[in-house]
Amino acid sequence: MGTSATTKMIETFVESCARGRPVPLKSTAYEIDVLSEIAVVRQKRVFRNDETVPIEAVMTFPVAYEGVVTRLEAVVAGRRLRGVASPKVKARATYEAAVDAGKAAVLHEELMRGIHMVSVANVAPGGEIAVEATFVMPVSLVGGHASLRIPQTVGDIYGRLPLQDSDQLTTGGLGGEADVKVSTASGVVYLNGRALQGKQAKVGLDDQIVLRIEGLALAPISGRAADGRDVTLSFLPHETRDVALDFELMVDVSGSMREFVERVQEDEGRWEAFKHGVRSAFVGRPSEAETKWDALKRGVGKASFDRHDRARLWAFGDQCVLRGRFAASALPEALEAMDLPRGGTYLVEAVNKVVADRPEANVLLITDGKSATGTELDVESIVATGARVTVVLIGGDALEARVGHLAAQSGGQMFVAHGTDASAAVEAAIAAMRAVALPAARLMLPLQQAERTAGGLTVVANWRDQADYAAPVEHVGAYAASLALTGLDGETAATLAASEGLVSHLTSLVLVDEEGAVVEQLPEQRKVSLPSYGNGAMRSMAMAHSLDRVNAADLKAQGAGEMHLIHKEHMVRVSSFYSDPAGVHAMVGAAPGGPEPAAKRSAERRRRAAPDGVQWPIPGSAADLPYQVAETSSIRPWIIDPVTPEVSLPRHPVEVLSDGGEQHGYDRWIGGSRQFLEGLVWENHVNALTAKSPDFKGVPLAAVAVFMRVSSVSWIVEAATSFGIDPKSLSVGLLAALFADENRTASRISRRLLKGVPESVVESLKTKLGASI
Repeated sequence: MGTSATTKMIETFVESCARGRPVPLKSTAYEIDVLSEIAVVRQKRVFRNDETVPIEAVMTFPVAYEGVVTRLEAVVAGRRLRGVASPKVKARATYEAAVDAGKAAVLHEELMRGIHMVSVANVAPGGEIAVEATFVMPVSLVGGHASLRIPQTVGDIYGRLPLQDSDQLTTGGLGGEADVKVSTASGVVYLNGRALQGKQAKVGLDDQIVLRIEGLALAPISGRAADGRDVTLSFLPHETRDVALDFELMVDVSGSMREFVERVQEDEGRWEAFKHGVRSAFVGRPSEAETKWDALKRGVGKASFDRHDRARLWAFGDQCVLRGRFAASALPEALEAMDLPRGGTYLVEAVNKVVADRPEANVLLITDGKSATGTELDVESIVATGARVTVVLIGGDALEARVGHLAAQSGGQMFVAHGTDASAAVEAAIAAMRAVALPAARLMLPLQQAERTAGGLTVVANWRDQADYAAPVEHVGAYAASLALTGLDGETAATLAASEGLVSHLTSLVLVDEEGAVVEQLPEQRKVSLPSYGNGAMRSMAMAHSLDRVNAADLKAQGAGEMHLIHKEHMVRVSSFYSDPAGVHAMVGAAPGGPEPAAKRSAERRRRAAPDGVQWPIPGSAADLPYQVAETSSIRPWIIDPVTPEVSLPRHPVEVLSDGGEQHGYDRWIGGSRQFLEGLVWENHVNALTAKSPDFKGVPLAAVAVFMRVSSVSWIVEAATSFGIDPKSLSVGLLAALFADENRTASRISRRLLKGVPESVVESLKTKLGASI
């Protein structure tokens, strides 16, 4: 681990301790039951609220791309509740209604294929909710052995996923261990490279769970569909052909491919594993390790190519460059001649370029998948070119979400290289590329047959009228239905997913505790960050919250009479115009009677130090205030008391008009205010903003200034008076409503504060305010 990573970890630890918020996730456990070539995985997480206010625990996490959630349960106050599948919008509305009503609720959503989010609302102080999600996933068949991968975290992703800020995958969270229990009807189980003793073990939350089962017997298994029919799953090794390949090899040369991955050691003792972890944390290079780029080169070098195989080699990172056409056997030498990886991962642009360059391209993509830049993959357009994409993911911190969908829809497969030995995954991928494969076929209800090939194995589902056989295996019917979703039109797929109780791109699982006690306050959101991958020896230092750095900086700065603002991603520290603690300090100047020359000099220094594009107001003179702001200023005046610390407003505000006259009132002083709320983390200030008379405790000063100034606008005061609410509450509610579409907590704050105001009036005021700021 490099110096920058160490520094970041220590900063996170110190700042999160200063924030003083306990981590709501208290334990994690997995029960894995391998049934022939599918596994039923029961994932149990316990969330507890050790704070004095209600909270909402939110956790975004990766799942195996081929895995599907078939059940959601929760234990609340000793009562077991079961989730119901609904269309995504309806499920979210049900959950939000429970949040507003103060009822405990759980929502499990698929944000993207391979990325899920669980939200646990209204956990009362001292309360605990255990959430259990059941996944079903196929076992891969690579190198003659069955294997299964359950990701628990990811590495640092280049760019942002197309999600709300509160939904993003975040890392740097608290470490710990998961209890893992495994049962199988046949075969010998290896867990993360070591023979599993006693059917259970502990795995660090900063690691993946990789099972390898030697001697697993393939046998059909049967279950029951939601419509009462029987369904049988059969498993067939994917057939390959002895044909020459002419393919496109895309290799990831971004900076993340220089990260180290550890070699999986068979039967490695705990002491050896601990030593390797310590070495990784403090020295920066794990014992028996190589980079992802080295693993890629070694994997291609050990692959068995036919002498007639040909490939065009593409290198992609910041750009996608064709390196030439080679005999496949010459690819290792071509890779050795390439520069070391660096830069970002523009995966979407690279794939689009390659498939556009050659119709019906047969693509082998080798990457760690950690890209969130650019536009979304247009899978339908890629499939329309006739392209088939087979993927090899390198590294335990790989992200399956984007590339897994591309492989599945284009008729390709995805293989994950565990540890540094990528040769088996590359070998399996090449064999899959020789096989005949077609994109997902179109299906109709009632289902008769569906199949999917993934990880070297073809799973075939057959439905038939109910037969007389032993008790059906639970979850088989639901998993069989998931195989058919991509072949159905959207409406039909949503109906099937809801009837089978699936979490999918169309449906979510939600449950609400209708019998339990309710809480009065809106819950404050606590984002549970994932541990950073592979640094367990140091991970106990990290906390599981994403730091609101702007707010933390403001809290520290208040006592020093300073203010922090955000402008185009720059954080600007503004010292007060005066150091005299008896005065009120502001960009517009000091209290009446303050020394004008000093204020002007301070303002001029701030203007010169500001980033490009920021025009700091320079105080002038007027009848009611010692200083004021010209209309050309891009930032309006805020008056800040660094001692109390509160935001104050002058009794008679004045603005200089273009004709030299003056205008009294705040109506013209709120222009440009929206920029000061762009960086506000609404989730961190729910109670301060929704109090009967908002006290704004802990809220960044720039945001407080906006709330206060808007609350003093004449038409806001009139509206608040007519509905009998505090002008500050109306101000916060309307401003939150302007951010409701992009932030759920802002939407909740708005609903809570404006629930007594007619919707038509809210829309009218919101429109007027939006045009003003």
